[in-house]
Amino acid sequence: MRTPFLVPSLLLLATACTSSSTNSSAVSDARSAPARVPAMHQPLDGKTFDVMLVQSDGKSGPDQLVFDTATFESSACRPYGFGLARYSASAHGDDVQFESTAKAKDGGSNAWKGTVHGSSVKGTLTYSGPKGETMSATFEGRLASGALDGRTYEVRMVGADGKPQETDDLTFAAGSFDSSSCRPFGFIKTAYTTTKDGDAVRFQAVAASAEYPMNHWEGTVRGDAIEGTLKSGDAADAPTLRFSGKRKS
Repeated sequence: MRTPFLVPSLLLLATACTSSSTNSSAVSDARSAPARVPAMHQPLDGKTFDVMLVQSDGKSGPDQLVFDTATFESSACRPYGFGLARYSASAHGDDVQFESTAKAKDGGSNAWKGTVHGSSVKGTLTYSGPKGETMSATFEGRLASGALDGRTYEVRMVGADGKPQETDDLTFAAGSFDSSSCRPFGFIKTAYTTTKDGDAVRFQAVAASAEYPMNHWEGTVRGDAIEGTLKSGDAADAPTLRFSGKRKS
């Protein structure tokens, strides 16, 4: 049986802000749909943590925990069918304790319990399989950070047909990436990674929504300019949009 919450290596791509439409016109139409942003909020919203998961047998692997709009996600759980889950949190002195239970497509569940103290987090994860099997792990880590933190870019999306779409604000903060146009479709903030390439910084991220497939962002930042692509879904023929713009703040 595969371990449901540890993976050999974590694929970190860039987050995206559109729906899983099959063409650029559908993306444009979808953006005019009623907003589906969760109304609930919790104390840890907006925080992203880099953690190390340590399984009871000693095996370990990296993970990134994202809290946003009362929603929790583990990046390492994505390949095993675990999607977004609600979380609850409460303050206890200087600490914030949280709980979340994520369901997998095969019927398994991951029960997360943790405590945040300042910039650090630690806790436990218990997996319950569809046949009653269980596994456990502990996790510990700190708030994430990234090379592009503190920057917001205003970009213009261009569809596969070459037609300009709406403008979008791409924000990098506290190790997370966010797209203003993705919010109406339930996409939450996500962790991002960067690599240096001469005078440029390349970034990647993958954003999750409860309603749509993953959105994959890849881009390059040079000075105040930014450009890149947004792919909706994992299929080889998934629609890909391009974007370019300038730093806003």
